[in-house]
Amino acid sequence: MRRQEINYGELVVLGTDGELPGGNKGRRRSRYTLRRRPKPNGVTPTGQQTFDLSCTSPQLINQSQLRNHTVTYTLNRQTQVVVKYEHDETKDLFQIGRSTDPPIDMVLIDIQPGASAKAGSRTVLPEQSTISRFSCRIVCDREPPYVARIYAAGFDSKNRIFLGEKAPKWDMNGTMDGLTTNGVLIHHIDDQNLTWRELSVGGSVFSLRETRSDQKRGEFCPEFDNVLRDGTLIDLCGVTLLWRSEKSVLNMPKDQDIDNALDRLNSIRVQCPVGLSTLKFSGHKTNDQRQPYCYMKCGHVQGPCDWGQKLDQKKQLVKECPLCRQESQKVVALVQGKEAAFHIDSEEPGFTFNPCGHIVSLATAKYWSQHKLPKGTQEFISRCPFCAIPVDPARPYVKLICQNLEPSRDDSVSG
Repeated sequence: MRRQEINYGELVVLGTDGELPGGNKGRRRSRYTLRRRPKPNGVTPTGQQTFDLSCTSPQLINQSQLRNHTVTYTLNRQTQVVVKYEHDETKDLFQIGRSTDPPIDMVLIDIQPGASAKAGSRTVLPEQSTISRFSCRIVCDREPPYVARIYAAGFDSKNRIFLGEKAPKWDMNGTMDGLTTNGVLIHHIDDQNLTWRELSVGGSVFSLRETRSDQKRGEFCPEFDNVLRDGTLIDLCGVTLLWRSEKSVLNMPKDQDIDNALDRLNSIRVQCPVGLSTLKFSGHKTNDQRQPYCYMKCGHVQGPCDWGQKLDQKKQLVKECPLCRQESQKVVALVQGKEAAFHIDSEEPGFTFNPCGHIVSLATAKYWSQHKLPKGTQEFISRCPFCAIPVDPARPYVKLICQNLEPSRDDSVSG
């Protein structure tokens, strides 16, 4: 009898609409499912040992680490503290990072805003990635309720984590702990303050450092934990991940639900007020006359045409809406966001993120507009989850106003 497959949850890369630039290949994917392993590979800390390098040979230190997972903290040129981990049959270990080495389960790439929106785009990696080779690890309980916990840093091919002399580190109640260079940040959706915090190697939670790689850690936050909850966001400095619990994966909108919502919108037969043709909404841009466009100033939808182009007082090209005569600097093609994990419900997509043009329901537009994602080392901004393009802070989403489109239950035009 085949043993029932148990899924712990899924990690989804923000800024990718169901596929990485260049395609999903092997362990490099836009979505990764954490499943209970055939055999447990979890580890748990069992103790630590301090080595005086002036009187202890490196060979002796290495021998003490054989067959063990270890975290080494270099305090100075003379002193190292080694925390030993032992096999734990009650847990499964999953690792995430930029490295393609075997210990990494989900291989990451830096996500550039707008990459998912470019048809046929190739994987373009920056010359120097800010994502750590062994960014973080997730440990899941193999038995119900299958709690998943996240920790900064992952073990390399020799089962080691090494924090150099300059990495922030400290002794907390007789146990060493520390932070990685660019940090692992988490943001729990159920936190009413919508605050980002940082994880340590040992799984403790701290307020953010003054800058991303500052050598001084933030304040300890004992009221928060490292347990992943549905909707938790994880930022690894170059890529942001969304955690969906297994219960949520079972109940959230499916691909077919998203397609059905789009079919309902198309069944209204939205008309272009200029060309008088019937427009068709889809999950990709087209070059035909049925491609819908939106004037981002007013929200009116029409087909592709050059009607109403002119220069404003600042000599910038604008387009005048044929229905309300308002001038828009942005007239964008509308496409449906396909990645189901980013949708809050399966209502008709009557709104668009501003300015990228991904159409979603009101609930989805409101949800992602209120959550700010890290940008650089100190800034936080709201982005479209499908393409990672920053949304307009004053008007993050726009209500679509279509010919023959039935009135929305919400009369607001923007967030």
